[in-house]
Amino acid sequence: MSARTFSSGIFGLALLLLSGAGSLEAQDVEKLAERYGTPLPQAYWTEVSRDSRAFHFQREGSERLLHIQTFRGGRFPDLVLRQGEVVRSLGPRDVPLVGIFRFPLVLGLYADGPTETPFTAEVVQREFFDGPNSYVQTLPELYREMSGGRVDLRGETFPWIRTELERSQVTLGASGLVSSPDQGVAAFVEAIVRRLDAEGVDWSRFDNTGDGFVDVLAVMHPGAGAECGARENVWSHRWNLRSASQGRLDPGIPTSTPNPRGGGVIHVNDYIIQPVLACGEEGAINRIGVFAHELGHGFGLPDLYGTRGAPVRGAGRWDLMASGTWGCQGEDPARPCHMGAWSKAMLGWVDVVDVAPGEVLGEVSLPPVQTSGRVLRVTARDGSGEYLLLENRQRLGSDANLWEPGLLIWHVDPVTVDPAWPRNEVNNDPSRLGVWLRQADGRNELAGAGPSLGDPGDPFPGCIKDDYFDYFRASVPCARTNTEFHFASEPAAWTHRGEPFGVALTGIRLRGSAPHDVVFDLSARVEPEVALDRLVDHFLRPGEPSPLTARQREFLDRNGNRDGRYDVGDLRRFLMDHSGSGR
Repeated sequence: MSARTFSSGIFGLALLLLSGAGSLEAQDVEKLAERYGTPLPQAYWTEVSRDSRAFHFQREGSERLLHIQTFRGGRFPDLVLRQGEVVRSLGPRDVPLVGIFRFPLVLGLYADGPTETPFTAEVVQREFFDGPNSYVQTLPELYREMSGGRVDLRGETFPWIRTELERSQVTLGASGLVSSPDQGVAAFVEAIVRRLDAEGVDWSRFDNTGDGFVDVLAVMHPGAGAECGARENVWSHRWNLRSASQGRLDPGIPTSTPNPRGGGVIHVNDYIIQPVLACGEEGAINRIGVFAHELGHGFGLPDLYGTRGAPVRGAGRWDLMASGTWGCQGEDPARPCHMGAWSKAMLGWVDVVDVAPGEVLGEVSLPPVQTSGRVLRVTARDGSGEYLLLENRQRLGSDANLWEPGLLIWHVDPVTVDPAWPRNEVNNDPSRLGVWLRQADGRNELAGAGPSLGDPGDPFPGCIKDDYFDYFRASVPCARTNTEFHFASEPAAWTHRGEPFGVALTGIRLRGSAPHDVVFDLSARVEPEVALDRLVDHFLRPGEPSPLTARQREFLDRNGNRDGRYDVGDLRRFLMDHSGSGR
């Protein structure tokens, strides 16, 4: 095996905290509506139909990540994105995304808002950045943990700024989800930025990509979010000021800070907005979960659930960029779930070790990804470019509340990912997810819109129960586990071309005391391991059930005479191909 890491660059993030929104998911406006059961105002749908880039950053997704990487001098050897070509999605890389990320956190108020703020700037700084956090952890602590110590977030909170805009002039009767050339959220953000600019803020500190823009400006206010049911407040979202101001602020707000890397001045354009208060808890400060998710977008990662109304759970609670925002079991946004193997690999935060084609490794012991930073990759042998990422997730750190520890098997399809990433639609097609968690129980619930956002039956070997709702009944024991993943198992290791992946994992088990290593036998041979006596017994016992599974018979016929059934011609071909193989 050869160890290879994924590379990326460094970006700077600027945050702006305002007065009157909800827990932040920026472009994930519809996800918040689903989470809290609050109907979206009609103005949102009107805005989206008017402008397809509404509630997006000016530069997003893989384009954003590529921009960061290009500035930092790294390279994406496999990021070709040429039309018609199959490439491995954004990898492998040479240099991981590492370093110090400095960003300002600015607090804003409405003209007709309370004279007292719920929390001082010092408290906000402590809760989100410096610590100790009154719940679990700060944003820097979470990102240090997820990145394996590669990233150091340093936020700087500025004092509250009161604008001359009343709340109604910001929300415009539509929870702030509508563009306006002279009012709305864009005007609110502009008022705060210009006041801070007049006070001498050096915005160049927050342009770490050298393009003359503050990378992201976040907005927080002292109310609750409209998504929480307070519809007279601002609904949390992300957007760019150019679009939100209907082009008036183009290419953003010009500041008085000279651009040290070229002519002109630093501009502010991309922003995120969220409240300082948590949903449903009067007077409680917000948690870090949705904030952490938005930082992932700031790094260029896409959402890993179905967007634009697609009925797909995607990665569920197993990834911060899906529903892990609210914790591994969905009840604790103060302890969001880690990013999954693919998200971390895209940022270079895990060492991806390739299993060579045809390699038979025998017993493999995979330590927890949270402590080892190690993930295995097996590439399909059919030329599709699809690959598997294997990670051992244990109950460690922010993953302490995982449904069940064990081996997560991610099936990545670059044919889907590469064109869908810029549109933020990576997991929109339930029949062909870009980043697909192969769930050990075989139910594939995350590819649909059912109640499951993850359960103990997802990892291998898992704790599989016969009914999803039994997972919430402690008295119901596990019905079974799943210790195998190969072309004949369920779920099965097949590519979207309908070919076996060319990998077999057997004897999957947890070893030792918690946190466990995951142990399994691993073979990356093209052909399956099929005992010769079973091949022959199929014909010697015609009145009995076949000793071969349906998947095995299908494979043998596909590699034989392709007449739709396993017969003597297929056996003859198999024996010819494997003569002298010792099997």
